[in-house]
Amino acid sequence: MKSIKQYLASVSSNMFSQRRCSFENILGNDDIKLILNKAILSKVPIHIILVGKPGCAKTMFLTEMMRMLKNFAILV
Repeated sequence: MKSIKQYLASVSSNMFSQRRCSFENILGNDDIKLILNKAILSKVPIHIILVGKPGCAKTMFLTEMMRMLKNFAILV
């Protein structure tokens, strides 16, 4: 665990901007994008429930987050 903390401390601030999800495949829903990005960058666990009608991009948000976290895990 200490090596991960050392690695994160040694990388530039540009590295952390890559940790942010762009959600470029999802149009609109800017407020949800902001909330999810703040949850990703939070130091404490944040629980979010996505509720809405069918077709309102709930699954797309989760798919983008999983893709981003998978890519981040490869970097670490």
